[in-house]
Amino acid sequence: MEALTHAADQAKAGHGQIVAAMAEAGTGKSRLYFEFKAKNQSGWMVLETFSVSHGKVSAYLPVLDLLHGYFRLTGEDDERIRREKVAGRIAILDRTLEDTLSFLFGLLGIVEGDNPLTQMDGQLRKRRTLEAIKGSYCASR
Repeated sequence: MEALTHAADQAKAGHGQIVAAMAEAGTGKSRLYFEFKAKNQSGWMVLETFSVSHGKVSAYLPVLDLLHGYFRLTGEDDERIRREKVAGRIAILDRTLEDTLSFLFGLLGIVEGDNPLTQMDGQLRKRRTLEAIKGSYCASR
């Protein structure tokens, strides 16, 4: 609880934080977060995700879960609706992030026709995708 409180204090001071808890099943991780949120959620946007063993094939699985929640994407959304939700949220956050849309769309599997990102160097694409994620997260604080 002390580490979570410290991270919250840092976030309040303008230094965005991500907190992860890793431990064996049944040790109280969910309860810890439940108690923390109950005491500290007022005035905060809380995004949470869970890592699952079948998600080990994709390091982005928890991030994808967070982004789906943040952009309010649902299984019923068609590609046009998904693009509108992501682009609209980015435009509201910070218009300077609009150049990251293609990377967010690519990560979320929202592509029209040929994806131009497939022609980009893999390391550069990965770096720009991570920058897009961080930019969206930091602007939402």
